[in-house]
Amino acid sequence: MCVTFHLALKAFLANILSLSICMAVYSKESDSLNYAIVSALTMPLANVQLVNCKRIVKEDQGILIKLGQDIANELGMKLNLIPIETEMITSSLMNGQSDMLCYLVPQWVSSAASSFKWTNSFTITKDILVSLKAGKKITTFHDLKGLNIGLIKHYSYPVLQDMIDQKDITPIYSTTEINNFMQLFRNPEIDAIVFKDLNFDWLFNAHSGAFKNNKVVKHPLIIEYIEPKCAVSRHRDLDMKKIKKVINQFKQSHSS
Repeated sequence: MCVTFHLALKAFLANILSLSICMAVYSKESDSLNYAIVSALTMPLANVQLVNCKRIVKEDQGILIKLGQDIANELGMKLNLIPIETEMITSSLMNGQSDMLCYLVPQWVSSAASSFKWTNSFTITKDILVSLKAGKKITTFHDLKGLNIGLIKHYSYPVLQDMIDQKDITPIYSTTEINNFMQLFRNPEIDAIVFKDLNFDWLFNAHSGAFKNNKVVKHPLIIEYIEPKCAVSRHRDLDMKKIKKVINQFKQSHSS
C-alpha cells in the first residue's frame, strides 16, 4: 500500500511538473507577437534569406521589421518573425499561426479580408513597369497587349488579371522578387516586369556595378497605387488602438 501511495504521488508530481512546463511555454508564446514576413519580399521591405534550405528573416534589416518592432514594443511583447510563403498568407492568419502580417491590402485577399482586423495604411507605394527595351513608352494598359510580363507567382494583380485571363498579356512568373528582378536582365523573352518602385530602386542601386551598362526604362504607366496595411488575426486579442497609434506615428516619420 505504501509503495502504491508513493507511485501515485510520484505520478501526481510528474503531472504537476509537466503542467507547469506547458504553462511556462504557453506564457512565453503569449508574450510574443508572431509577425509574418512574406518570404518572396526583398529589401528595403525585408531581407529574407535561404540558409540550409530554411527561410530566415534578418532581424535588423527592413522597413517591415522596424514597423513590427515598434508595434511589439508598444504592446510590451517580444517580436517573433515568421517567414511564410506567399500562398500561405490567408491561412496563416486565419489559423492563428501568425498574429499579424503587414504590406497587404484587402483586395489582394478577396473574400478573406473580412476575416481579419485591419490597420490604416502605413505608407504609399506603387507598382511600376520596368523594361530594358528601348521601344515606345508604355502609357496605357492597351499598350501591354502581346507583351511578356514578369510577375511574382501567387501575388495578386487585380488590375492585370482580366488581361491575363483573356491572354492579352503573357505572365512569366518568378517565385520571389529578387528572381523577378534578375529575369529582367537575364531572360530575353521578358518585355517588362511589374515591380514595387522602392524595391526596384534599392536593388538596382545595390547592384549598380553589375547592371550599370543596362539602360533601364521606367514606363509612365502605373500598374497600381498601393497603400499597404497590416492584417491582424482574430485569434489574438491584440490592442488595436495601440497598433494603430504606432502605424500613424510610423507613417508620419517616414513620409517624404
